[in-house]
Amino acid sequence: MRRRRITKRRWRQALERSHETVAAAYGDYLCDVLERLDRPSLSDVSAALEDSHRLALAPKHL
Repeated sequence: MRRRRITKRRWRQALERSHETVAAAYGDYLCDVLERLDRPSLSDVSAALEDSHRLALAPKHL
């Protein structure tokens, strides 16, 4: 039982770190006009959610 709680806690911590990383990157994107011009598809609501996530994590030169 204790191992299960530890595993669950570690998973939750990893998820929170991942969320913070993505939220910070998206915040930087929203604050930088040139980023919006480089990656206009991130603001496209008609694109699939998976595509936006993939593009958000893609290297800038793509």
